Formats: sequence, C-alpha cells, structure tokens
Amino acid sequence: MTASPNHEWWPSETAPSTRPAWLVRGDFILPGGARIYIPDQRTARAGWGRIGSTHIVDPASKPLPVALAVTWYSLTEKQGYETRVDLPAARLAALFSAPLSNPVEGTDEPLERLIVGLAPGGDVAVWAAGINGTVEVGLWQSDPIRLTTVELVGEGTMTLRAWVDMLLKENLTREQLAALDETGPHPGLWANRAQRFTWAPELVGASGPGFRLEALNGEVEWLASAPTLARRAAPERMRVYWQGSTGALVAELAFDPSESLEAFQKFTDDLPDRPLRLLLGPAGQDGGADVSLTDGALIYRFVGVSASVYRA
Repeated sequence: MTASPNHEWWPSETAPSTRPAWLVRGDFILPGGARIYIPDQRTARAGWGRIGSTHIVDPASKPLPVALAVTWYSLTEKQGYETRVDLPAARLAALFSAPLSNPVEGTDEPLERLIVGLAPGGDVAVWAAGINGTVEVGLWQSDPIRLTTVELVGEGTMTLRAWVDMLLKENLTREQLAALDETGPHPGLWANRAQRFTWAPELVGASGPGFRLEALNGEVEWLASAPTLARRAAPERMRVYWQGSTGALVAELAFDPSESLEAFQKFTDDLPDRPLRLLLGPAGQDGGADVSLTDGALIYRFVGVSASVYRA
C-alpha cells in the first residue's frame, strides 16, 4: 500500500460564540494509530467554523488524520458528549492537495488547519481552514454521556453547577447570558444551519471584483464577480466589492440567521435543488445595499440585513 503523502496542518477547536463548550479530550488519529491532540481542558467559543486554540505540532508536515475522537461538555446544556468518527480520507486529501483561491486579491493559499466544532445537541463538525477560506469536511452526531464532577472540575471544593456558572460568566456578556436564559441552548440548530442550497450571489446595477461569503455552516468562501451556481449553506455575513460613484467600495452585510435560513428553505420546500440567485445591489448614494433572493419567477426581499459601506 502506498503511504499517504504528508501535509502541513495543525488541529484547532471551536464552538458557537454564544454556546461555549468545555473540551475534555480530543484527538485526531493518524494512519497507524498515532494521535495528535486537539487543545483541551479549555473553553471553546471562537465561533462556528472559526479558528480557536491551536496545537502547533512538530513536525508540521505529517499524514492527514483518518479519524477523530472527542469528549466534551456542553456548558449551556449541562450535558456531556463523546464520539469517535472516521474521517473522509479522499475528501481530506483532495482539499489539502489544492490551494483555495481568492479571486478578489488574486492569491492562492493552502489549507493549514483542521478545526473541530462542538455545538448543543451533540453536533460535531470538522472544517479545513486556511487564509483563503474554510471548508466543511463533515458533520456528525455525538452520543450523550455522563461525566463526573471530578472528570470536569477535578478534585476540590467547587461544585459542578458553580463551575459551569463561572465559565459561562467568563465567556458570555450579560446580554448573551440574558438571551440564553430566554431562548435556551438550541440543540440541533447548527446541524440545521448546515443545510445546503443551489445558489450564487449576483451584483446588480454595479460592477465589482467579487464577494466574500461567510455561511451559516461555518464555511468561508471567496467568489469571483460572476460565480457559478453551487451547493452552499445560506449566508450569515458577506463582503461585497463594487465600483461606486466615489470609487472602489466594500459593503459588509450581516444577515439575520433565522431569516436567511427560512428564506432559502421557502424557495426549496418543493424542489430542494431549485437554482437561486442572491441579488445584491447598491442603495441610495453608495449608502447601503439592497438584498433579495429569487428563483427567476418569485422574489424575496430581506428585511433583517444590516449594511456598512466603506471605501476599499
């Protein structure tokens, strides 16, 4: 059997920024059984798909992992989880063999991180990430387990409840804690946000070099000015580049995640592969952006999108 080629990569962890998790133990398992540990005994909360604490492994060049084993505690649910999954070897090899392109800046950069994400309900995701983007490798479900106070807190006088309250107060603002009390942990929400649709953005009434998409499933993708239709998650944030009357401009768009997902779902209820266009156009005197979704016949205009426009 031919040995797998080595690649430079480092392991990292994350969780939704408002739903932190405590990573008890995590390992990427290499061919032959060797393990590379994911930074553990810490709170994960960098944001879904974003790079958190990173283990700088020596040597940097090593085989890609074939499996993942992780034990963790969902602080907002007060529930432990554990899983071991086989990773898609062919997909990982293809991702790390081809750099990601940024058509706006004209750069090609390799992937260099493998990020493990932990979300309420036991959702565990893995992304491959680099300077030019983040790609979802897979999403799995963990099994709930009971973790003892000693396993989590260690020997001492602090109770599990006091420990959880301490970590939540350390990692969430008062506003985020209040929102958590009102809405709860939302188990399964991040698995739902991983749903993909066939769509592409389109700049209307202006011209520009391209877009930067941050999707609800944690992926980050740079797109050329006229990207092809592809299976993508719904947008959470976008950066739109165009040429305005005052010169080169950039619009930072922040979507309401619920509205974004629901809009795409409404168009695809009866036809999951229905092709869609996200229309993006300047509004007023370069002071904002109009955002709508269409299948060519019907159109939905977003109301929960905030826009900040500045010179590039």
